[in-house]
Amino acid sequence: MVKEDLPEKMKKEGGTFAPFKIQQFRWLYGSNMAFFFAMHAQGVVRAWLAFKLTDSEFALGIVMFVVAVPMLFLSPIGGVVADRKDRRNVIMLGQSIIFAADLSIFLLLFFGRLEFYHLLISASINGCVFPFIMPARNAIVVNVVGKSRLERAIALNMAGINTTRVLGPAVAGLLIDITGAPNTYMMGVVLYALAVTSMTQVEHSYPSAEMRALSPKDSIVEGFRYMVDNRLILILLMFGLIPLFLAMPFQNLLVVFAEKIWNVGSRGFGLLSAAMGVGGIVGSF
Repeated sequence: MVKEDLPEKMKKEGGTFAPFKIQQFRWLYGSNMAFFFAMHAQGVVRAWLAFKLTDSEFALGIVMFVVAVPMLFLSPIGGVVADRKDRRNVIMLGQSIIFAADLSIFLLLFFGRLEFYHLLISASINGCVFPFIMPARNAIVVNVVGKSRLERAIALNMAGINTTRVLGPAVAGLLIDITGAPNTYMMGVVLYALAVTSMTQVEHSYPSAEMRALSPKDSIVEGFRYMVDNRLILILLMFGLIPLFLAMPFQNLLVVFAEKIWNVGSRGFGLLSAAMGVGGIVGSF
């Protein structure tokens, strides 16, 4: 149920950072930052490991493919689940699965048993789980802060997530050079664990009875109809896809430039990732 029973004083409080006055939002925000920082950092480390194991540009494309395809087809289903199940439990379950998958990769890497197909399995698991986590994360915000602070909470959430999208790859690239891939991958695993731990402090978040009353098919159809009828939403979705089609593949190919074109190794790869992160921050302003 949406929390509209906040104290009257809190409802009237303004300011951009007003949602941080709510303890539940602070835990949710911390979980989001840890999760997305790890997600973007692990993407860079995974690309580095895939290229070092195979010395193949095609392998990098395959890793991206096994992530993208499940996300494309499962996203509508993930939205339906977020409208019918306890969103907090959906997020925690998804985070726990990703944590277990990445912990397995770290252990294989640590003991020198990692193979390319292990990375493919882990990447495909992530691709299957992300479509369930993302809608639930967006939907749970209104349950935590209420409608009066929803816009500010979403703005703060997106600002933080965009920051992790820039800093995560930059930090991962530099750490690969300084500490090596295993330690960098362990950082991501620890952050995933922190994300799960933080979510345990967030209360259960159930959708409204009206949402649960719709059949899964009706929910999906209504979502597509709403997108078609509201051109602004459609335009925003299209703009949201641009980084996925252009920026993300380029980011994965940085390892090819570092290793095969300029022969600068992990140090150069780290600097390229960091430079891209700095450029992203400047561009955001």
